[in-house]
Amino acid sequence: MTNKNNLMDNKINCKYILNKIFTGSFLDYNLGHEIINFIKMDDNNRYIYVNPYGERSELSAKYTEYVFHIMGIVYKNKRYYELTAVSKVSKDDIGYRKNNKEEKNELKYKKFSLRKIFKENNNDNRSHLCTFKASSFYKPKKRILFLVNENTPEIVNESEDIIIIKLTCNPQHSRAYSREADVKFLDEIINKYLIVNNDVEKWDNYEEELCFSLISDRTKLENSVFF
Repeated sequence: MTNKNNLMDNKINCKYILNKIFTGSFLDYNLGHEIINFIKMDDNNRYIYVNPYGERSELSAKYTEYVFHIMGIVYKNKRYYELTAVSKVSKDDIGYRKNNKEEKNELKYKKFSLRKIFKENNNDNRSHLCTFKASSFYKPKKRILFLVNENTPEIVNESEDIIIIKLTCNPQHSRAYSREADVKFLDEIINKYLIVNNDVEKWDNYEEELCFSLISDRTKLENSVFF
């Protein structure tokens, strides 16, 4: 007999999106659209791009509060997802449309239109300009690693430098919405383990092209790999 509480815990809760960044064969031929999660546009605002094509559901538009940008890594010979940054979702209208060709928003970076940048690097024209506007941008105080698709969410390891958390949601295919059982653990990350990412501000107006490892302060993480 199925436990009713288990069914409730397994229910999708759209408060959080776990968004996999910089992964897959898409990067072999296209600009990584999700780089906009880490830089400011010319209007001095931050925006959020959720993989795979910047799309969102009506429930997400209504209920999502935070996007966790995660990346696959290997730590002590085991695979995890590491939290690289968190964007808080603003409810400002960004001109998002189900048909992306109807979107009028002309966001620019270094005076270049995102529509032009994306079109030149994306032949299928499925991508939206962005998914949300961000009201805040955070980085972790310590390394935060996730084990996903687990039966029960829990903190399995916590020290001064790292915390490892099991989650029931599974962002295997680019993204995942949190489940009811995960929410209290993700809430704890928001309340205890994040700081406003002021360090990244120094890159926003830098004139040279910079790699992602500098923007996200990953130069210290020698055992990080993409998957």
